[in-house]
Amino acid sequence: MSNTESTVNYLNDVNAFFGAESNFLAQGKEKHFIRLEKLDEPFKRADGKRVSFQMEYRELSETCTDADDESWCCVRSNEFTYWSATELKAMGLNVSHKNPERWVPENYDIFEHVNIF
Repeated sequence: MSNTESTVNYLNDVNAFFGAESNFLAQGKEKHFIRLEKLDEPFKRADGKRVSFQMEYRELSETCTDADDESWCCVRSNEFTYWSATELKAMGLNVSHKNPERWVPENYDIFEHVNIF
């Protein structure tokens, strides 16, 4: 994925759509979208680890250009994965901080930390 494409922050629209504040990251780049949310209850993965975070990846039919374009709604396919706080910390997210507004560092780009191919 090219680093010349800018990452779009969709968090306000995503929270308005889902009606929940459990989402703490929603970013799109090119025709890809990633949303992170804290689960209400811990979840036990197949490997036996208890995790509290869900990542949704969406392949989009429209290119992400700005926060008002709603391309994050144009879903071709999606998948969910489940993450521990330790795994997210390794990606530069401060999910152990008491204030969720500080979980995502300023200018953070999730696409620099995940391989979607």
